[in-house]
Amino acid sequence: MVRTDSVLVMLRFGGASNGWKSKLLSGLPDEFPRAKISAEQTDRIFRLLRSLTGAVILITIVAGILLPQVLPVSGNSIVNARLSWHRTPIDGDWSINEYKVGDVISKGSVIGAIENIRADDSFLNGLKLEESALKTTLLAMQRRLQSFENKRDELKHKISDSLKNLQSKTDVQVESIRTEIDFYVKQNNEIDEKINRYENANREFPGSEPYAVVSRSVLETLHTSRAEIEATINSQLNIIFTLRSALQTAVNGSYTSENTPLEQQQLNDVEQSILAVESEIQSLVLRKEKLLVDIANREKHYQRNKSHDLVSQVSGTLWDIGFADGSYVNSGDSLIAVADTNSLVVEAIFHQRYLDNVAVGDHATVDLMGSDQRLTGRVSEVRIRDQVKSMDLRAFNFTTPDSDEFKVVVTIDEGLVNTPRVGQRSKVIINRSSSRLVPNILLFVNR
Repeated sequence: MVRTDSVLVMLRFGGASNGWKSKLLSGLPDEFPRAKISAEQTDRIFRLLRSLTGAVILITIVAGILLPQVLPVSGNSIVNARLSWHRTPIDGDWSINEYKVGDVISKGSVIGAIENIRADDSFLNGLKLEESALKTTLLAMQRRLQSFENKRDELKHKISDSLKNLQSKTDVQVESIRTEIDFYVKQNNEIDEKINRYENANREFPGSEPYAVVSRSVLETLHTSRAEIEATINSQLNIIFTLRSALQTAVNGSYTSENTPLEQQQLNDVEQSILAVESEIQSLVLRKEKLLVDIANREKHYQRNKSHDLVSQVSGTLWDIGFADGSYVNSGDSLIAVADTNSLVVEAIFHQRYLDNVAVGDHATVDLMGSDQRLTGRVSEVRIRDQVKSMDLRAFNFTTPDSDEFKVVVTIDEGLVNTPRVGQRSKVIINRSSSRLVPNILLFVNR
């Protein structure tokens, strides 16, 4: 094979003499068939190499001059990201954890805390005192209710005993009356027998009326006695009915205001008192439940005003720390800014002559300064005049285009957003074709 160092020498000195040719040939191995390569063939080979080298150099120069007239190449571009500002909701002393500008922050990381030793808890203490007083009142009402319930049980026991006594007394009275009724019934039966016997004897006696066995006056007296006895029996039966009705009324509790026993009246009053106390206790319980909710909400409010952990809402780079560790901050102060990695874009400035050649959706190739990596993306926005000046929006308030310039925002392809750093300078080429050959040539020429 031809030695590499000899070929490089011939390429560098295209017009080599026969002496150089001889040296080149002398560098060939001994077994190389020198007789088969003539001097004329050697000249042709070297002329062909010089021609190819010149053509490559010429094409590269022409591409570097002409292609930028067709493909837009940015003159100034930078990797940018949206800033997420984290503000304090309370006043207090600011303390930051071991973070510094430039550190990578994960979403949910606790960056620092604000402690407010001056947080006002007087309203919360007032609610707690009210709860304590309410608890004491509720306990007293429950004790009162228990007292009424005990009295109610006692009265019910007394009434039960009274009913038992009334039952026993009624049974004795009824039994006594029944004994009397039995006696009267027996008398009445005897009178009926006499009347029947006398009347039969009078009918069988053949004499006249004045000579009857028993006179009519005697019979009338017997009939009168029988009627009196029947009246007495009916009266006694009525007494039994009245006693039993009074007993049933007492058992059922069907009293009127006139005949209600004293113990039953007391029981009715106690039950009314129990209903009133239960209603008041229910009202106190509802009030206590509401008060506990108010205390819980106020406790949360107090804790929020007393201390607050500053948690990162996004993942990215810690871009700015607004206050030194230990500083006193006021509600609404911006404490830190995080450059959101998920909003990473490349902002590039182009000359107006490229305006017709750039459209949203075009392919873009990004050459990062200080890195061998090249990124791909798409044009997401074209701004003729950039009116965005607030530091709240981007990490860099990138240069507003002049009258003969416009800005292009390139969104980096998914999977490459972790490659660049915010603030990294770059060069951008816009190409409507997905081919990367020509952009890479231009970036090589424009390095």
